[in-house]
Amino acid sequence: ESTLHLVLRLRGGILAYNDLLDPAVEVGSDAGGVLDVTDDEGNVVPGLFMVTSREVAQGGFALPDDDPAEAEAMEKENSVSGPSAFNLTPMPFGSKAEFRDWVKGYCQQVRQALKDKGTAPEEVKAFMAEAKGFAPFLLKKYKDLTPHMNSNCNPDGAIIFEYWPDEAQATPNWVYIKGGLIEYKC
Repeated sequence: ESTLHLVLRLRGGILAYNDLLDPAVEVGSDAGGVLDVTDDEGNVVPGLFMVTSREVAQGGFALPDDDPAEAEAMEKENSVSGPSAFNLTPMPFGSKAEFRDWVKGYCQQVRQALKDKGTAPEEVKAFMAEAKGFAPFLLKKYKDLTPHMNSNCNPDGAIIFEYWPDEAQATPNWVYIKGGLIEYKC
């Protein structure tokens, strides 16, 4: 866990997310800021959100602002995917068809997990309705997304997507499927 995440947790100021299918695994937080995911027409995609990331020094420490040369020379990592954050591992799919099958299977697993934990039927139906909105978006953006597994490398659990909605960005955003997460305040 990065120093920034620890400080924000101690202040009680962040939301953290665990994998619904593997609740012991923390997969992200809102420490970098939460954004809506929008399609090419600017419409919000239901059931998805993204968090911003930035470059940090190894260990999750902030880069020095006062000495650009020192900051440039330091070993760096991503504030979301780096080893001192959530230690995400790239998990490429072999084809768009394989990715489509994963999305379909994942949504069914989340649906069953929601039912098993006693989630109200209308909430389960709401997730499945959202899936009808986010699944086509994910498939359309297949070539623009880099899937990552969480730290336990479970390919059946939550997958987090590296996404560069603006190629001029210095660091990627990270897209999450909200229904597959357990949200809690730290």
